[in-house]
Amino acid sequence: MKVPKGEYLVFKGPCNIRAIQGEIKILGLEGEEFSITSDDTFSVSSDKGADIITNCEFITSFPSLGWEGVIEAIASTGGIAIVLGKEDSGKTYLSKSIYNASRKGKFVDMDVGQSTVFLPGFLSTFSGSSLWLNNPLRFAESQFFGDITPSINPKLHLELALKLVKKREDLTVVDTDGWLNGYGRKHKEELINLLDPDFIISMGRGVHVPPGYEERTIRLRTTPRSLFKSREKRAERRRKLFAYYFQNAEKYNVLLEGRRLGIRGSSCLPMDWLDGLLVGLENNGRIVGAGLLSVSSQSILTPCRTFDNYIMGFIALGIDMRERRLNPTLAK
Repeated sequence: MKVPKGEYLVFKGPCNIRAIQGEIKILGLEGEEFSITSDDTFSVSSDKGADIITNCEFITSFPSLGWEGVIEAIASTGGIAIVLGKEDSGKTYLSKSIYNASRKGKFVDMDVGQSTVFLPGFLSTFSGSSLWLNNPLRFAESQFFGDITPSINPKLHLELALKLVKKREDLTVVDTDGWLNGYGRKHKEELINLLDPDFIISMGRGVHVPPGYEERTIRLRTTPRSLFKSREKRAERRRKLFAYYFQNAEKYNVLLEGRRLGIRGSSCLPMDWLDGLLVGLENNGRIVGAGLLSVSSQSILTPCRTFDNYIMGFIALGIDMRERRLNPTLAK
């Protein structure tokens, strides 16, 4: 099968792919052979054209979106690059590609709904190695937000985001969520003003850039609509991440205390609603992982062995790891 120069071929894993002539690129990583262990879709390109053999499921192909030059330029320049766009515009794929191409700096995942570094509900950073299609479920640093959309508490989301971008590294790539409508526009404006990025990458339409930042803005085309994921697929992806993370978890007895995010008191919700509540686990003031709180057994289910505090969130998980959001009106 040929990978023509200037064209993207989209496949679905799990599978293997090998170039028998030329080299191919996936997520900014160039090589001759790749193994994909997840069921994600991904694009394959080649700077000079290549021939491949693969057992991957072919989905579609489309002309180059012109991302390659931007990826190379930002990866070699450094500074802070923030990627903005609607859901399924290609933000995460582009962000990972820039980070991988640089081979240094850090990746900041601010999308609490479709997290790509750790679990949904967390903002996290990653550094030290390449990012692949599946979540590594480990992080360099993390902050617990506690819900799957920043709209429940935009101010808190911005505060946590700023903690993860403290200084300019060789390169800091910031991947964001797709909340752009309504107050989401102001949220992204404030994020830009707080981070003062060197590059703003706008994926498609609907991205508003505040005054003074147009010269730093690069506008790119988005991935085809045929690749967009439904709300159900997004929820299923979250369920699989939670299931994988908690598959070898153990129960630890705890006191029913802990720092709360926006919940007004211990009696504001029925006790059974708090069973399975997602919590962020701390040790010495730093987030070290996630847990599921059980009020009935006064315990937390988690794969983390060491923690000294927990922060309560706004979603609970059932036995099948499907999420249940608590009433957002309980948020401060």
